[in-house]
Amino acid sequence: MVRLLVDDVTLHKTDRIHLHVRLRGGQTHSLVVPIPPTSWQARQTRPDTLTELDRLLDTHTDAETADALNVAGHRAEENKPFTTGIVVHICRKYHLPSHADRLRAQGLLTAAELAQRLCVHRSTIKNWTRTGILNSHKANDKNEPLYQSRRARQRSSPANNASRCSSRPTSGTR
Repeated sequence: MVRLLVDDVTLHKTDRIHLHVRLRGGQTHSLVVPIPPTSWQARQTRPDTLTELDRLLDTHTDAETADALNVAGHRAEENKPFTTGIVVHICRKYHLPSHADRLRAQGLLTAAELAQRLCVHRSTIKNWTRTGILNSHKANDKNEPLYQSRRARQRSSPANNASRCSSRPTSGTR
């Protein structure tokens, strides 16, 4: 349909695309349009979005970060809304530590590590968390907690810890 109206089209590419259209009746029209970004440029995450993502990961899991970025109006590559997978991909691509990695860097421990350090069973750690004796922080979207304890902050050497735990009686022995 357009070929019945358009006689000739000329393109000149400089810092912009200059488009000259000549119609069948002799009329001419000129358009100047910006050069579209290349595919890799269109898929880059904006620097302000990266800064906000990095800031949010200090206190939020991947899914919570994605939700917060979407609410703030940020968009991922190709103007898509953020998802958990996109947040994980961007973290790997730009070498950003995850929320769990950031908590671990602050000295938080897994239930197994804390149980070993305090010479108790993992279920005891979970019970102490439920009763409020220990603080836990959500490390990821799988609800895996990391623990912080005043007693755990007192660093003891592994040799002292092993001797202290082995001197305690275990259940079933008298």
